[in-house]
Amino acid sequence: MTTANPADQIGELRRRVLEYAGDYGRNFDELPCSLYYNININEDREAEFQESKTYLDQYYSVDYKREVVENWVALGSPDQCIRQLQTFVDAGATDILLRIPSWEQKAQFRRLVGEVLPYFA
Repeated sequence: MTTANPADQIGELRRRVLEYAGDYGRNFDELPCSLYYNININEDREAEFQESKTYLDQYYSVDYKREVVENWVALGSPDQCIRQLQTFVDAGATDILLRIPSWEQKAQFRRLVGEVLPYFA
């Protein structure tokens, strides 16, 4: 499982884990490649960035830089979020665990289930 890594690093990270496992006589080929990620769905991407940043800053007592939040949260419209999540799928992520960094958890959950997840079914 990984988090806060760009999609283009997922394949390399998995390759290294499998290589290290082999060095110890273990085979992890069949294990999932999991990603712990965030999603905040709204057509106003900047508003969702601000909400996600505030939420994560308060949750972790950190002042995250913009690039960290943008790398760690799928932001924007359902199509934008789908495209962002798809980059991780294309890179080899088999399981993506999503957290919603929003004060509107129920509304976000409805949008996630109704507008984003069906694409991945």
